[in-house]
Amino acid sequence: MKSWLHICNADGDGDAPEAVADALHDVLKLSWRKDSTKISILISDAPPHDLSEESDHFPKGCPVGHDPARHVREMAEKCITLYVVGVEPSILPYRDFFMGLAYITGGQYVPMINADLLAKVIISGVSEEISLDRLRAGP
Repeated sequence: MKSWLHICNADGDGDAPEAVADALHDVLKLSWRKDSTKISILISDAPPHDLSEESDHFPKGCPVGHDPARHVREMAEKCITLYVVGVEPSILPYRDFFMGLAYITGGQYVPMINADLLAKVIISGVSEEISLDRLRAGP
């Protein structure tokens, strides 16, 4: 996982907001093993469409109607934990929104100020979730 994270890069379509709702919708379409620890990690440096007054190509939200709040509630029902890695300082005005998404699923918001720490943050979160699942399962 570490080597894969080191080769990842981000790009976009030129507007500041991102397709957060689409990403969360896609998480719900993934196939998961029945007894697996289900974790989704969302890395963002900008708000979803509909929250920003900046140059948003979709100011009324996701053009196909995906709703991030609805999707994280579905994730919680399916025991999928969301970790949000917020790239600061650009995400600061929207931090509460992203914290809320993560907390609905029992996950966490993690500020990222230094990209070199990304792999460590993700691996720590995954390890924590696996440990929590083992505790919940009992002896």
